[in-house]
Amino acid sequence: MKIAMANDHAGTSMKNEIKAYLEAQGHTVVDFGAYDEQSCDLSDFVLPAALAVAKGEVDRGSLSTASAMARR
Repeated sequence: MKIAMANDHAGTSMKNEIKAYLEAQGHTVVDFGAYDEQSCDLSDFVLPAALAVAKGEVDRGSLSTASAMARR
C-alpha cells in the first residue's frame, strides 16, 4: 500500500515512528513533511498530502499533529 504522511512540528517524532513501522511492514510511504521540530504551519504539509489522497496518487493518508495527540 502507498501511504501519504504529513505532520506539524509537534508530530515529527510520532510520524517517524509510524513511518518506520509501515515501511518495515512493506508499505511505501510518501513523506510530505515536516521534517524537523521547528515551528511550522500544518497546512503547508497536510494540503499536499490530502491532495495526493484525493487524486489517487496514494492509497491512504496519515497525519500526526499536536491537536491529534491532545485527543488521545
